[in-house]
Amino acid sequence: MFALFLGIVLILVSIIINYVIEPCINQTKILFCINIIVDLLKNFGIAIIIAYIFSFVSSTQTFINFIRDRLVSIIITKDFLGKVSNDERREMTKKILKSTKEHIYSGVEDYFNKHITQSLSLFETQFRSSFQLNSIAKFDVNKNIVRVDSELRYRMYKVSDNFEKLNIGFEDEAVEVQPIEIYSPDGKKTIIKPNLMRKDELALQGIETNLKNDLSLIKESFAQLGKEFEQYNYLDVVNRYTEFGNDHWHLFTLRITTPCDKLSIYLSCDSGLIIKKYIPFGEPNSFNINCRDENRIIDIFCNEWIEAGLGVAILIAKKEDIEGKKKEKTEKTKH
Repeated sequence: MFALFLGIVLILVSIIINYVIEPCINQTKILFCINIIVDLLKNFGIAIIIAYIFSFVSSTQTFINFIRDRLVSIIITKDFLGKVSNDERREMTKKILKSTKEHIYSGVEDYFNKHITQSLSLFETQFRSSFQLNSIAKFDVNKNIVRVDSELRYRMYKVSDNFEKLNIGFEDEAVEVQPIEIYSPDGKKTIIKPNLMRKDELALQGIETNLKNDLSLIKESFAQLGKEFEQYNYLDVVNRYTEFGNDHWHLFTLRITTPCDKLSIYLSCDSGLIIKKYIPFGEPNSFNINCRDENRIIDIFCNEWIEAGLGVAILIAKKEDIEGKKKEKTEKTKH
């Protein structure tokens, strides 16, 4: 109120000087100085009154809500966020997701920050959709071992103007791979011959692959797409390969290496082989598993997004060996 009163007083003083005192003075220099003083008093008074009105309006809740809504609408726009650096985004995310409660263990903040960093890197992460694996287990008479022939189909997408490498890692030494089929959106089919090498050979030759840090893998099949595929946003891939096990059993495993939207696994066994055991790993809450036909066929599917690292291990064994062990165990129990 003092500011408002002061502004009014200054304006009134300028009016009094302009209309009462100024007409009584005849000297030009004095009139010039008085006019300057009058203008200054008038402008200062008006400025103070405007500042008072703005301060009064800005302190109201309606005005505060208006400014807040405007700021929020500016911040969430694509143009604004596009100009924010990765470090600034990380700091903004940390402040938004910061817990209001104090944690008992201070190190949990590092755990939260780790997930924030991983979340910000999602836009650079390769992903797939329509992941389908169809496999058949059979007994190879020539090699006298159990083998599994697989056909893997999926659609991969361009991320940051690049496609992922065509890599498959294997935990067994005995593996055979076939040429990879690539189908473009316009229906064109391309055959690419992959390379199959041991992990130690890859390291000696200085060849870097996506699975170089996975110590459980022994061999790796890899191939590179040519520049002719850069014009497409997605590609359909078909991989065919064979994994050989042992003379009586084979441990068939699958682990997803990239995020995937929807997954389907179908494995069937020829006569004489059965699925002895299956174990999903990762966070398999969304897995639907159906083992049927006297444990000769297993269906696994997921209709949601699944994270990298999710998978399943399936133990395939000769049926006669399992029945023989059961019979032997029964006879020992009788004795």
